[in-house]
Amino acid sequence: MSKKVLGLILLAIWGFSFSVVEAQSGAFFGVSPTKLEANLKSGEVSSQTITVLNKLGGPARFTLSLESFYPGKGGQGIEIKSAQDDIIKKYISFDNNSFVLADGESIIVPVSIRLAPTEIAPSAFGVISIEGKPLNAAQGAARVSSRLGVLVFINASAKAQPK
Repeated sequence: MSKKVLGLILLAIWGFSFSVVEAQSGAFFGVSPTKLEANLKSGEVSSQTITVLNKLGGPARFTLSLESFYPGKGGQGIEIKSAQDDIIKKYISFDNNSFVLADGESIIVPVSIRLAPTEIAPSAFGVISIEGKPLNAAQGAARVSSRLGVLVFINASAKAQPK
């Protein structure tokens, strides 16, 4: 009897996971590029852009945030730092960190990467995280959101020379 119960549970789990994958297969949002790089000297600014495209099947709210990461010990993997250690926020800014897009609509988000004139910083690594949440979810239903990230690599060098 326990084999029958176990078999029914496995069948139910398999059927549920299949329907979830099928339901989400047509809806997505896209971000490009997937990586930003800046080679900066003290006082320099790099102006770049990222494009967000909504194909979630309806209007959705998108929210951008920043997180730092560092190479792991011994060069193995990465470590994501807590909010108080989030050094990447010193160097990156964007004007629009939350916006709504209709299905099929895209937006270009300007991104500024800068080093202060008196700063000689080590290289910094981070992720611009983009979260998309459909606005038309049924009331009382679970909210579904998706997240994508744009890797950011800042290579800092010696102070810029006056021209």
